[in-house]
Amino acid sequence: MSADDELRSDERAALEAWSVPDPPDGFADRVVQAMAAPAPAERPPRARHWRWVAVAAAAVAAVTLWQVRWHRDTGGATGSAAPAGRQSIALGARGVAVAEAGSSLSWTIDGRGAAIAQSAGDVFYRVEHGGPFRVETPHGTVRVTGTCFRVEVETMKKPRWRDVAAAGIGAALVVTVYEGSVLFAGKDGGGETRVAAGQKLVAGPDGSKLVVDGEQAPAAEEMPPAPEATASREELLQRDAQQRAEIAQLRAKVREMASGAGGPGGDLGDLEHDASGRPWFDPSKDELVRFAKECRVRYDLPPVMGTEPFTVGPRMADKMGLTADETAAMNRVIASVHAYYLGELRKLYMEVVGDASRADELSPEALWSELRDKSPPGEEERANQKIAQERAGLAQPPANLSGLSAVERGMRLQAGLGDRTERELGAALGPERARAMREKNGGWGMRSQMAGCPGKESDEDQVVR
Repeated sequence: MSADDELRSDERAALEAWSVPDPPDGFADRVVQAMAAPAPAERPPRARHWRWVAVAAAAVAAVTLWQVRWHRDTGGATGSAAPAGRQSIALGARGVAVAEAGSSLSWTIDGRGAAIAQSAGDVFYRVEHGGPFRVETPHGTVRVTGTCFRVEVETMKKPRWRDVAAAGIGAALVVTVYEGSVLFAGKDGGGETRVAAGQKLVAGPDGSKLVVDGEQAPAAEEMPPAPEATASREELLQRDAQQRAEIAQLRAKVREMASGAGGPGGDLGDLEHDASGRPWFDPSKDELVRFAKECRVRYDLPPVMGTEPFTVGPRMADKMGLTADETAAMNRVIASVHAYYLGELRKLYMEVVGDASRADELSPEALWSELRDKSPPGEEERANQKIAQERAGLAQPPANLSGLSAVERGMRLQAGLGDRTERELGAALGPERARAMREKNGGWGMRSQMAGCPGKESDEDQVVR
């Protein structure tokens, strides 16, 4: 049992409210002098023994007072920044902010947590788990306990974000989450919206809307609230049953929408095959020629966007029809591809951003999002066009990739992960078995499809299975 568990709630509140007094002036000096002074010869041994015990206790008390006060004093900090260029800012022991030029923020950090006020600009935050941490903006509050996210406060009259069109509102704020999740509360008092990794929240004069892979997610009022801490087991089971039914309905809707998608712009096809009956990740020559006209690039890849490699467990292995040996081989290959992808992304990130400390901390998802955010306008569309033409046999791939932009090299890297996974698994289980596993499951777990030619608005769809 910990010390905290031995205290009642009122005792703990009183302890937290207690302010440690300063030691008397000269107290530490007197303790040191007393420890150094020789004991009088006439004192009996037993009395001398207790004298040193008392002095040692006083010394320990002095050190303890200093440690507690040092912790309380150094745990608090205030400051502000309006950098002309990119600037990394330590926000106490738990947080780091990387503020871009034109941003403006101030902060107060104390024993109750961290409060940041961001009035303008683009700021990336990395927060370790701990107490309260919130970012106040003119359009709402971002609340977090530990995650990796970005807050962009737009001050220009014409918003510049891709996600604005998808949200269908005039944007003044965009919150992008790379790892973990945050809670956003708008100024309208409509409650909090959870924004998870891979999602964006776009807020403006018309309210806030969640954007997932370019599509508007359910409004905040449609999102189920978190269960009460006092909820009973029966209430939680009832809630679980209700949510499972809703998930089943949504999955059925996705299958329905996908089954009719075969024409131009029809995108994903069914879960395993495209409209021609070929594996989704391996379109026919005719399809590739059509994709080239749309600057459309389709590919599958294993789940490599997390901080740690994904692991296929027994239940998933059974669903995929894998033996124990095949499951072990699959997990080894996923770990290998994850390490390769992460290493290559870090190189590209260092080339563009040049921040080694962040490169070592960020997940592949966060690194890729940063590269995309910092790519020149239209660069992804130009890369889409080139890759789509090469896949259709209408252009030759470049012999040397070093002259390409970082985001194009990243796109080519990601688009090749499905084939790399098949090759590595084929080396362990045989090419035929690896191909059969890929075809049976419609790819390696993640599907991505990007379309959009230079000068036209881009479109992106991604399905995570």
